[in-house]
Amino acid sequence: MTRSRHVPCVALAIVAQAFVGLISPLRGADSGYQIVERGEDFALHRKIVVLTNETGAVSFHTNEFTVLDHGLHFFEAGEWKASRDVVESFPDGAIARFGPCKTIFSPDMRSDTVFDIAMPDEQRIRGGVRVIQLIDIATGKSVILATVKQSAPGQIIAPNYVVFPSAFVGLDADVLYVWKHNAFSQNLIIKENLAGFPSDFNPATTRLEWSPNLSNLRRQGFLRKRSSRRTALILQTTPSLDSGRCLPCPAQPFQWPQARS
Repeated sequence: MTRSRHVPCVALAIVAQAFVGLISPLRGADSGYQIVERGEDFALHRKIVVLTNETGAVSFHTNEFTVLDHGLHFFEAGEWKASRDVVESFPDGAIARFGPCKTIFSPDMRSDTVFDIAMPDEQRIRGGVRVIQLIDIATGKSVILATVKQSAPGQIIAPNYVVFPSAFVGLDADVLYVWKHNAFSQNLIIKENLAGFPSDFNPATTRLEWSPNLSNLRRQGFLRKRSSRRTALILQTTPSLDSGRCLPCPAQPFQWPQARS
């Protein structure tokens, strides 16, 4: 899979990292804090402070704080390692391996499985995009606007994006994947206006949809049959699910900028 130097300046709908800006100074090289315990979703930072009072008596105080974040570490070679939001090229496409939900990306959008997520509980989520369509939710009528090209190679945009540019026949649109240690999103970026609107469709009840072709999620009851207005899917790591560590949740659409450079 090739690498691209174009960086999309888009407002991605990604789960926010809470309090990172507040705790970063505490974890600096000169702060004296050390990580004394860690797990998949936490890291305990601690330092010993030596205090001397006015009489010269010395006392020791322990200061500590715990950082909580889904997928903060991943277990490898018998130890917990810090997750990194990085997607790398490898012979069969691209791979994100520095996190608990490791993901492989196909080199071509036409593949049966465009992404394959291996979760910590050994479940798998596989999928991709097949068609873009209009659907009138009041009548159930639908019309296909675009299908995936016979060949639609992907590109890696450092550090953690995979994009399949102009991947469809019938509509100029990209598919953008964003991989983070605690979230995964599949985003459809439409770069042109529709050529026309079907006369027998009601604009007030018509929605633009894409078919994500996700396996395992519907079987587990994670997905509804139809999403009426969403154009992005986030798989958010969460410890609250008995049947898996990834959960699809709503995301807001965003626009592709005029310039990619």
